[in-house]
Amino acid sequence: MIRASRKYWWRTWRGLHLLRLAWNVFQRGFRDDAGWFLRGSTSRSKHLANQQAAKGDSPLPQRALATQRYPIFLSYCRDEIERGSSKFCGGEKGLNNLCLLLRRHNYDAYMVTWDGSREPWLLETAPTISLQDFQRRFASNPSSQCVTSWIDATAFLLGVDSFYYWDMESAYSDRYQLPEIAQAVRNGHITNFAAFSRTIQGCLMARFDRSVELLPSLVDECHWKPDISKRIAGRVGYFDEGSHSDAALQEVRRVCDVSHVTFFQLQGSELDVLASMQTCEFFLTLNPGKDKLWGEGGPYTPHEALACGTIPLATDILGLRESIIDGFNGYIVPRGRFDLLGCKLAVLLKNSTLCEVLRENGRRHFDSALTMEARWPAVVSFLRLEESR
Repeated sequence: MIRASRKYWWRTWRGLHLLRLAWNVFQRGFRDDAGWFLRGSTSRSKHLANQQAAKGDSPLPQRALATQRYPIFLSYCRDEIERGSSKFCGGEKGLNNLCLLLRRHNYDAYMVTWDGSREPWLLETAPTISLQDFQRRFASNPSSQCVTSWIDATAFLLGVDSFYYWDMESAYSDRYQLPEIAQAVRNGHITNFAAFSRTIQGCLMARFDRSVELLPSLVDECHWKPDISKRIAGRVGYFDEGSHSDAALQEVRRVCDVSHVTFFQLQGSELDVLASMQTCEFFLTLNPGKDKLWGEGGPYTPHEALACGTIPLATDILGLRESIIDGFNGYIVPRGRFDLLGCKLAVLLKNSTLCEVLRENGRRHFDSALTMEARWPAVVSFLRLEESR
């Protein structure tokens, strides 16, 4: 009995040992020099790469997706007349700041204009190349990514099979350019969509039945900051938005005690606007919107006001709903009701505590959600960037 039990025990132990060896082979394990047991092809490749690096050999080649970043080109160049550079153009500012943000994350990004020149009005101008230089670079690397905010950028998109479309203004895209956008969608040319506001996002989703990334205005926190030492009590900044501006200001003055108020028109380059905005306690958005239905995609100045600690007061032109929260960091009144803007301004002039609350809320909101860096996850999703690369 003793001999028999020993015999069965030996068979059982030997069978378990063989099963263990078979399991190790199945897991594709191996022992390194130190005796550590590593499993899986990923760990094996890393282990071999480390061993070869220690010996002075080159590591194992990795997949191109994991190591190579293709150039990214951004433009709205149509032809020699509409050459992709225009002074005081919000669309150009958006593409320029997107290019800057990509470069800060170590992507090889460039703006493209007809001749490589740009109008000197931005605080920081992204590296720019000519259309001819772009075509040469794109021909040598057709995997490059192309981004536009203007579907009629025919010179830039010539020979480009796929591109990324950032819609900044439904007043143009939906009213005038919809057939061209629809044709690009049918032909598979638009790789992905992004929208400047939720209104534009909803419009594109309804039109084309596909997902659209929300990518609002990019305000550079490296430049737009408050300077309390420059702020002047009672100064109200505004832009001349056209022939209606004088009448709008008259409405504000009619319902507001202007004895302690100075209305100051902002104008000039971004540097001039920044210096002026920092001196203002309030900012009036007199913008009526580009379209009665679509309003405006999202003017930059109210966002920049928040960044500077200036309290924005605006009419509801749709594109500001993502940044101005009524009664929290500023005020939004129905479109065209400039008299109500005057009423809100009158309330603020009599309540310094409320002003400080709105100002502080605005700065916190900007720092946490409205900076360019805060928009980076949306950029990654829009351009389908691989963060591991």
